[in-house]
Amino acid sequence: MYRSYRAHLRSDAAPHVLILSARHGFLDPHTAIAPYDECMTPQRAEQMLADLPAYLQRTAWPLRVGKVMLAGGSNIAASCAPR
Repeated sequence: MYRSYRAHLRSDAAPHVLILSARHGFLDPHTAIAPYDECMTPQRAEQMLADLPAYLQRTAWPLRVGKVMLAGGSNIAASCAPR
C-alpha cells in the first residue's frame, strides 16, 4: 500500500502521513525498520492501547489536523491467522 502511495505522491500536495506498525506503533514514513512478521490482531491492538503513550512518542505529530484518511489491510490473510 505504501509503495502505491509513494508512486502517486505529488510534491506540491504531500499530506502528513503516519504509519501504524503492529510491532513499532506509529512511525514516520521515512523511518527504516527491519522486516518483521506480526499482524495487527485485536489482541495486539489491546496490548498497544494499554501502553498507548509509548507508541505515540516515536514520531512527530502534526500541530493541526484537517481531514484524516485511514487505509488498512485485513487480518484474514493466512499469515495473520491464529497459530
